[in-house]
Amino acid sequence: MREIDRLTTDRFGVPSLTLMENAAAAVARAVVNALSGKVAPHSVLIFCGKGNNGGDGAAAGRLLATAGARVDLVLIGRIDETKGDARVNFDLMRTWNEAEALREARARPITELGLINLFECDSEKGWEQLLASILEAPHDAIVDALFGTGLTRPVEGLHRQAIDYINRQRLTRAAPPH
Repeated sequence: MREIDRLTTDRFGVPSLTLMENAAAAVARAVVNALSGKVAPHSVLIFCGKGNNGGDGAAAGRLLATAGARVDLVLIGRIDETKGDARVNFDLMRTWNEAEALREARARPITELGLINLFECDSEKGWEQLLASILEAPHDAIVDALFGTGLTRPVEGLHRQAIDYINRQRLTRAAPPH
């Protein structure tokens, strides 16, 4: 996939940021479809890594919030550790969210715009706080934007915990009622 992205950018002049936005739009469409065509007032949990896949997740979070979802976005790491296109999308997401908060503070009429709660998790203590707060609340959809196709190392630490959490949620949702 990485090679396809590189060739698309090199041969056809499609900026890599455009590829990222297109991937985010595809994720947002999939979430909207999974939620029967409307995300408002649903909640979506997005786990992001610091790389380009995390940037896809940040852009998807912005698009879903624009469509009316309440987005809890968990970055395993800190925004200031991201680079390139991923950083651009985390900054865009943060700027969108700050502008939305400003509009709310000015007591604008209620609209269908959602909101983004950003959590930067870079420690075991931070993970425990997430488990006791937002991860305890139910979410209507969960998006895994931790790693892309370029992962070549074993997953461990906070990333492993996040993946285990996602898998537990998937199994819980798939289990038949008792």
